Amino acid sequence: MAAEFNTDGMLDMYLFENQQLLEEIQEIVNKNSMAQMDTNIDTSLITVNSGTETTESSEFSDEVFDENGICIKEISGRTFFAKMMIIKDPSQVVMATVYNNGWPEYGKDLDVIVSERNAIAGVNAGIYQSAGNKGGQPLGVVVQDGKITYNNPSGLTGLYMIGLNNDNILIIKDLSGMSSSDFERYVQEEGIRDAHCFQEESSDANNHFVSLICNGEAREFKGSGSGANPRTAIGQRADGAILLLVTDGRGASSHLGATASDLIGIMQEYGAVNAANLDGGSSSC
Repeated sequence: MAAEFNTDGMLDMYLFENQQLLEEIQEIVNKNSMAQMDTNIDTSLITVNSGTETTESSEFSDEVFDENGICIKEISGRTFFAKMMIIKDPSQVVMATVYNNGWPEYGKDLDVIVSERNAIAGVNAGIYQSAGNKGGQPLGVVVQDGKITYNNPSGLTGLYMIGLNNDNILIIKDLSGMSSSDFERYVQEEGIRDAHCFQEESSDANNHFVSLICNGEAREFKGSGSGANPRTAIGQRADGAILLLVTDGRGASSHLGATASDLIGIMQEYGAVNAANLDGGSSSC
């Protein structure tokens, strides 16, 4: 006697079980969240010490800088490995892009852009049009040496500008409600010299978040704040030094990556007064 095999019933059960799994995953994700944060940067908290002199401070006496005023630190976390680049003189930090009197269809590897600018090192930064992973088109805004090369602050919700002004102070600016003409005025009035965008996206808060520390106050979070991923972040200390951090993840050396709480903790340890998360994931890889 042949047994009956109800394929419809099996399919229903499969879908039901997967729905339960999705709900369980979402419940875990919801335990990791961050509070909203004001990003009105108090520039008086930063006193820029220009130049690449390597005089050690008592607070960071273990930092050894090279002739360019750069120190590299290796950081091992529970679920990631990271490198921190500390640049004494923030005027040395600039935006470099694939822009050349227009935006190409395809981007370039980071080492190519670094080489073309005769730079010492570089990290990924802003959000970009990733359809087909072509990488040539930015999103939001881009400022290079005081010139706006891309200007669409209202193209996406939750956009923040992360950049440096003419006083070499790191600025994190919420662009909500800002038009292209508003942004032009803002850049001129505030003297923004180099900047890009990243996104605070509520539908993907585990990956798309910006503010980490503002005016010395860390962002409040629950759990780990976010999921684990390869991450890139930027910060600035009270002495003006810029902190550039990149972590691995997504299986590299069996590492999952860094969470928002990991980034905040590292930036606090290295003295960041202000800090922001940048584009991560495969860009950081």
